[in-house]
Amino acid sequence: MFDFEYDSNEKWEVNISDKEPFKYFPVYQQNRQAPQQSIRINSSASDFVRNIWAYTLTLLSEGLNHIGIVMFDEPGQHKTKMSSLEKFFQVCSTFYDRQVIIFTSVDKVLDNENDEKLDIYKILDGISRENYKLIELDSDSKAIKRLL
Repeated sequence: MFDFEYDSNEKWEVNISDKEPFKYFPVYQQNRQAPQQSIRINSSASDFVRNIWAYTLTLLSEGLNHIGIVMFDEPGQHKTKMSSLEKFFQVCSTFYDRQVIIFTSVDKVLDNENDEKLDIYKILDGISRENYKLIELDSDSKAIKRLL
C-alpha cells in the first residue's frame, strides 16, 4: 500500500488485525494501548483505494485458497495520482500465473490536485508488452460486444 503512495498513516500504525470485528482486514492503531480502528475512517478516500489495491493484490499473490483472478473497475477514481496508477499497473503486470483484469477509461481527467489526465498509453509505455493484453472497445459503442 505504501508502494502506491499511501500517506494517511505511518507504516507502524497500520497492520492486519487478528481480532474481531476487523479480523483479517487492515486496521489503524495509533499505539498498542489504543483500540484498533477501521482503516477506512483513518484514511483519505484516495488512500483507502490504494489500501484496497494492496490488500487485494496481496491476497492474489499470497492467498493459499485464492481462485487466482481479480478485477478492478476504474482504479483512476478518488483523486488518485497518475504516479500511483503507474505503480498499480506495474505491479498488476507482474502476475504471470494469475489473472488481473482492469476496466478503465482510456483518456479522462483525474480528479486530483493537478487535474492530471489518465493516459493509459503513457501508463503502459513503462510496462513490457509481453506482460499485458490491452483490449479496447470502440469509443462509439454503447454496449459491450463479443471480442474476437
